[in-house]
Amino acid sequence: MCDPHPFGATEAREPRQRLWIRPRGPLPSDPTVHEAMLAYVSDTAFMSTLNLRHPMQWRERHAASLDHALWIHRPPRHDDWVLYVSASPAAHAGRGLILGAIHDAAGRRIASVAQEAMMRRRRA
Repeated sequence: MCDPHPFGATEAREPRQRLWIRPRGPLPSDPTVHEAMLAYVSDTAFMSTLNLRHPMQWRERHAASLDHALWIHRPPRHDDWVLYVSASPAAHAGRGLILGAIHDAAGRRIASVAQEAMMRRRRA
C-alpha cells in the first residue's frame, strides 16, 4: 500500500489514495479472466477513499455504491502489480463521487473508474 490505510482514520484528510494490488497466485492466460479480475479490483478501496473526507468507522455508517463504471483502455494483464489511484473530488448530503485510474507496472493507464456512493452516519 502506498498510503496509510484509511479505515481507522479519525480525522479528515485529503480524499486521495494510492494502492498497489496484485493477485496472490497465477491467473490463467484467458484475457477474459484478466478483465474480470480488473473489474473486481476496480471496486476495491473506493468507499475508503470517500471515508477520508468524513472519517467514520464501518460500524458507525451505512454505505452503498449507487453506480459504478469501468472503462478498459487496453487489454489488461493482471499477473503483476497494478497501481490504483483514487480521489473523491465532491461529496454533499451523504453522497460522494470517487474517480480512479489503474496503471500497469510500466506506468501505462489501463483503465478508468468512476463511482457514486452513499455514506451516512447510522442513527442511534
